[in-house]
Amino acid sequence: IIWTIWEEHKKRLGILSFDDLLIKAKEMLNQHPEIANRYKYILVDEFQDTNGVQSMLIENIKTAKNDQPAKLFIVGDLKQSIYRFRHANLEIFADYIKRAQEGAGRYIYLSESFRMTNELLEKINSLFGHLWREGISSSLRHPYEPLAYPDALKNEDVQSANDNKIGDLMLLLETTTEDEEGNKVSAAHRKNLLASNLAGLFDMLHEGGTQWKDMVVLVPSRNYYDPLEKAFEKHNIPAVFVEQKSFFSRSETLDATALLSTLSDPKDDFALIGLLSSPFLRLSQEAALKAISSIEEDSNGHGRAWRYVKANLPTVARKIEDLRHRAFLRGPSNALNYLLEDPLWLLSAPPHKRPRVFSNMRHLIQILRGYEEALGKDVAGAAHYLKNTTRFNVPYEEATPLGEDEDVVRVMTVHAAKGLEFPVVAVFGLEHHRHPRSGSSLVPSIFVGAVASSYPDPLCQKESPPSKAVHDYLEGTAQDEESLRLFYVACTRAKNRLILCGSCALDSDGAPSKRTGLWLKALLGWPEAEKIVIPEALLGKPKPKLSDEQRTKKILSQAVSLKKLSSMIPTSPVDRLSATEYAIISWCPHAYRLGYKQGLPLKWELPRSEDYGGPDVGSLVHWILARWDLRKESLAGFFPQKDDDLEALLRLLPTGLRPVLKDKTHWTILMRWLDAFRESPLGLSLQNVLSSKRLKGQVHREIPFSVNLDIGTRLAGQIDLIYHDKEGIHLWDYKITEEASIDSKSLMGLYSHQVKFYGYVVRRQFPHKPVEMGLYLLREGKAIGVKTDNISF
Repeated sequence: IIWTIWEEHKKRLGILSFDDLLIKAKEMLNQHPEIANRYKYILVDEFQDTNGVQSMLIENIKTAKNDQPAKLFIVGDLKQSIYRFRHANLEIFADYIKRAQEGAGRYIYLSESFRMTNELLEKINSLFGHLWREGISSSLRHPYEPLAYPDALKNEDVQSANDNKIGDLMLLLETTTEDEEGNKVSAAHRKNLLASNLAGLFDMLHEGGTQWKDMVVLVPSRNYYDPLEKAFEKHNIPAVFVEQKSFFSRSETLDATALLSTLSDPKDDFALIGLLSSPFLRLSQEAALKAISSIEEDSNGHGRAWRYVKANLPTVARKIEDLRHRAFLRGPSNALNYLLEDPLWLLSAPPHKRPRVFSNMRHLIQILRGYEEALGKDVAGAAHYLKNTTRFNVPYEEATPLGEDEDVVRVMTVHAAKGLEFPVVAVFGLEHHRHPRSGSSLVPSIFVGAVASSYPDPLCQKESPPSKAVHDYLEGTAQDEESLRLFYVACTRAKNRLILCGSCALDSDGAPSKRTGLWLKALLGWPEAEKIVIPEALLGKPKPKLSDEQRTKKILSQAVSLKKLSSMIPTSPVDRLSATEYAIISWCPHAYRLGYKQGLPLKWELPRSEDYGGPDVGSLVHWILARWDLRKESLAGFFPQKDDDLEALLRLLPTGLRPVLKDKTHWTILMRWLDAFRESPLGLSLQNVLSSKRLKGQVHREIPFSVNLDIGTRLAGQIDLIYHDKEGIHLWDYKITEEASIDSKSLMGLYSHQVKFYGYVVRRQFPHKPVEMGLYLLREGKAIGVKTDNISF
């Protein structure tokens, strides 16, 4: 019944789930098989994660033409099937392998691994050859296929990145059961000790030449983030925790909550004390402590902190009053936006944390904008909302704008690390064990359909239905088998060194307790396990905190020389290419992978200084330039002083740009930029064209385009400005980026490729006309030409 209601709900709203897309595509092919006739080849990657619906869809496409089936090429690794929660079925791939081995196709085993060193590879083979000696699954007796070190690398002079003190495969085991006073040690305390030992080991590796960015910690779940974060903070190790769901417990979020609560009610002593202690007002620690201690001497009750601030910190009081007026007039998100406009408070955070802190603050402002759109610009309501979410620590993912050049340790789940590799990998949390599902009276089961967790008869409550016992056994076995595959994925992310970290209690015989996790239990059952345990003497004692000079000192890791093996591959056209995509691919392919394939925010998208700017400001300036006639008297129409005129203009703006225009504090800056453009040679030339009746129709601003190349790729985008005159065609792209930012680290190359992309499109449309093109920097009022030669694909 619930499923029927859900299906009707989706139908009513006109939405499809991801599974619906697959099912509908399969049904369409069943009804209209001729649709798939166009496909001659099917290539499927990561086939080990295929589910039943996906398999049927692939088969339907393959067999659409009975007389000439499409050729199927699939790539996968049975040992890396870790998406069972998405209904991945290992037996589908196994069936294809069996059919190929029996003559229905070709089975090619890719045994060579170019990732890890030969010594580490041999130990990985030994470990998992032992764990899967009877096959990788109870229902699938497919043997473990060992990895092989390439012959091409065996005779090469490879300089090892490992030092003599620490091996390439290590086991860091924490089995403390009692503290120094004889008190029993909890499992949580053992995790903290283990994390501290790992931090000390990382310190040792870093002193030996390994960079922080070459080290990663992989965990089975994000529950292991807390002990690692505390240990790394204690050892001053710069670390980023990927997809950490602690947004509402972060110090910057708590400080922003105190700020908004103070703006709602300055007499809220707790909120104001929190604000005085935060970095936002840039008070010294002594001044903040003096304010807090003097408040205790005031016995007049509510509002003591505010009375002290007004009497002794007049500058701070004026700032709070100004922000309070801003919050009540323009909304709480606008008041918090001052933190982005004047970000010097970020200096209180360690350098490696500043991008994350800034991104979290920007994201919090977006959350408040959503609150305002739904419930209005109520400062008290927004403050109450943030108080509740921070008090209950609602799980919410943090922003992590991180590039691979950041010299920090990455901490992430094994699933997030799929497809990645690192010189040093620590797998933390070997003691992790699965928890049986609880709290549901009816449990869906792929084995028996659905099972009841108990009998409805109160007299039989202590007994479990036989179907539940069958389901629990089969489900537990399947989960354990997938868990070992997840362990394999974690271990094979390492290139030079693998550190396995686990903790457990010992029984009276000195053996691990029965509650030891599967990974640790499996590892300790390996005959070679004793040889890789790190001796306690090597770990040493926790090191004292380093000075700023020591912390900033760069120690380069040793290079490993590997032969570059490459083969020419014919290029394959993409369906659609934008100017930004082309520019980033041309300028830095790695950045394209991060931004467009992995969805990570790129570092240069963040503001580069405390100056006014950002993508929303740039979009607003572009919007005005596309509509302004460049007359001085008409510019004021885009910055109306009357509220009614402003509201009318805001209704014409895209929703995301309205808060930017509402912020009148920066109107002077925007008008100065635009007026300087009007008086520039480019602006004067454009005015002449706009004032000419003959040429006025030759001006195109924010003009979209779509051009199809012969190879099948469609070039698409939007050009800021094109105009024609007697000298030819003029193409210009506006930027509000600072000139210093463009010159440093060759951002000019990125923007030049973007303009050349536009130039290629214009050249195709007007092949016989001369083209002038370039960048106009609105902030500096400066035009930079871009050469028009060598523009081709």
